Amino acid sequence: MPVYRNEVTKLSWNKTVRKVILAVVLWVVAITRILVYGSSSAKETLVSAFNQIQLNDMSASIEGFGYYSDVYLSEKAKETFVKDIGYELGLNYCDIKTERDGELATTILTKEGKYAKTVLKLITREEKISENVLESHQYLTIEIDLGVNLDAAVDYQKVVKEIFEKMEIDGDVTVNLTGNLEGKSDMALKNMITDQLIERMDAKIVAENRTEDLFTVYAYTDKVDDFIRVSGKKINLNISAYYDEEKDKTYFYVATPIINTEY
Repeated sequence: MPVYRNEVTKLSWNKTVRKVILAVVLWVVAITRILVYGSSSAKETLVSAFNQIQLNDMSASIEGFGYYSDVYLSEKAKETFVKDIGYELGLNYCDIKTERDGELATTILTKEGKYAKTVLKLITREEKISENVLESHQYLTIEIDLGVNLDAAVDYQKVVKEIFEKMEIDGDVTVNLTGNLEGKSDMALKNMITDQLIERMDAKIVAENRTEDLFTVYAYTDKVDDFIRVSGKKINLNISAYYDEEKDKTYFYVATPIINTEY
């Protein structure tokens, strides 16, 4: 995990965080409402710049996470809620199930189509305030795996943002792009790929750590309207490289505003 992400990851989450330390998200949402939304111009820049690198197994995904409300919802109401979100995304005949883990209850809608797999989760955290008072907190996650359909990434990001705005959900939406090269890429190659992306995006580096064990760069570009602030500095482009010894491949990750997938 990159050192500089000590602050940045306050806005990101992964599968472990969602279950183990979701309570922290309550604090994060309350004090770090720093994501700025706007119409993104990244379609002709980020995706096209990434495509020009010509990596193997290139893929894209969209991830959204946000706070919905503290309103109590019955099981039926939760199912209706995720169905309504699914309809907004053009999904029909979806599988819905509920999972429980202690004080967390998650209503999950899954739809796997020809070009994308979508998973919606309404995460409910219940907290007992007193003997007869139960407080409920609702969070929504939207995960869209687009596979090789990179060109659809920014369009889907826009749709998810519009859903968040319509439902008055306070959260963030990320575009994640990934690809790999066979073998262990040396530092010169990783630097070349990263610098090419930075140049094509007309971005300025905000912070970086380029070592064999830890390779990650945070930057800002006017070509992407969304950004977060960390220590008063704008960030909306994150590039990382990671070598997988078992697969003998070097993976490259690019995201706006920051990477929030596991690697």
